[in-house]
Amino acid sequence: MQFEVELLVEKGAKLNLGKIAPQSIYSGGADQVLMPLGYPQSWVKKIKDLKTGEIYTLDEFKIKFPTQIK
Repeated sequence: MQFEVELLVEKGAKLNLGKIAPQSIYSGGADQVLMPLGYPQSWVKKIKDLKTGEIYTLDEFKIKFPTQIK
């Protein structure tokens, strides 16, 4: 995992919560949150690159890492 995103989810939004299944070399068991399709981009407050420590706004992230976001 390279990026961590801080979100501020609107009150009343429906999220799906669950545990991550084991995959390849990863043991699984951590919590995961599945976001609803088409969630508002305004929920994204900041994105941190865990390798460099750099923090980006969503617009900055889109410019620097265009293949990482749809």
